Amino acid sequence: MFGSDVPGSDASENDVSNRIRVNLDGLNMDGIEVDELCDSDDSGRLDSAHESDLENDMSNPRLKVGMLFKSKSSLKEAAKHYGRLNSYFIKFPKNDLKWLKTVYSEKCSWFIWASRLNPNDPTDQTWQIRSSNPNHTCSKVYKNKNVTSAWIGEHYKEKFIADPDYSMKSLQQDVKRDLCCIVSLTKCRRAKLKALELIKGAHKAQYEKIYEYLLEVRMQNEGSATIYYLDNRLFQRIYVYLQACKDGYKAGCRRIVGLDGCFLKGYYGVYLLATIGIDANNGSYPIAYVAVESENQAPWLWFLELLAIDLEIMILEARGKPILTMMEIVRTKIMLLIVKKEEDEKWKGTLCVPSHAGGDKYQVEYGPSN
Repeated sequence: MFGSDVPGSDASENDVSNRIRVNLDGLNMDGIEVDELCDSDDSGRLDSAHESDLENDMSNPRLKVGMLFKSKSSLKEAAKHYGRLNSYFIKFPKNDLKWLKTVYSEKCSWFIWASRLNPNDPTDQTWQIRSSNPNHTCSKVYKNKNVTSAWIGEHYKEKFIADPDYSMKSLQQDVKRDLCCIVSLTKCRRAKLKALELIKGAHKAQYEKIYEYLLEVRMQNEGSATIYYLDNRLFQRIYVYLQACKDGYKAGCRRIVGLDGCFLKGYYGVYLLATIGIDANNGSYPIAYVAVESENQAPWLWFLELLAIDLEIMILEARGKPILTMMEIVRTKIMLLIVKKEEDEKWKGTLCVPSHAGGDKYQVEYGPSN
């Protein structure tokens, strides 16, 4: 009797296992943790496989059910990049701490539902695609809002590194060819600024490193003078005078100093003032330079006072005087210097005389002999 029941029991056990397998296949997996279905070794293999697949898919992401992402931001970026490559504007109508829904439009059947893999574990930020419909029932767009200026600047920054003269028109054509997307020249201009910012560093970040820069200048060129002027902890002026330029000016340049300034087309719009000497080949020789807030009397006087100390020269304060008053001041200073020269042998300095050069401009020349 028992022997006749054995085949029946085997058949019943097979039926039970088949029913269990069918029930597991049709089970809703949303409320079940991965740890309940696999051990730690299987989870580790799953994570390593996911990481390798994710690196390959980010260039051309293929969003499938079961894919894992390290964070919600990486999942959103992958969805946006999918939309950029396929000319779809991806939106996120539901975006909270537990769920993320990705759609193209209300009339399109394409969607993606994703959620956190372990919502009860605050340290685990992994997200998983739970369900999706990969079929589109709508047309593509050629003005995609996912193609932002920030993304264009970061994606095409290698173009600007290879070609500094890479034009915005060329950038516009490249975006149209690569993504089948039409972008305006205004967006290309913003993208170029973003790319240059990534290449050269942010303007604000460079201002934060001025102290380190000046310290490195003084360490690499001993004897150099660097002065950083602040107004209520805000940048105003910076003065740089390299010791090598000072030695070269005294050794092989004429005692003529030229002054000039220009406006810098940077984000904060400062002015660059410089002093130039003339070497033995009648070439320009840089001496010192400053960056100031504006080109008016106060920055120029501040610059010339520091220059007079470093060059050990005298610069007359006669620039703003009328022509006859200025000439009289120059004559008086020269005569006093000649009279006191025999009495004061310790004086080793030289005299820079500003002469009128037309309009409001003056030229600084060297010494009594001129």
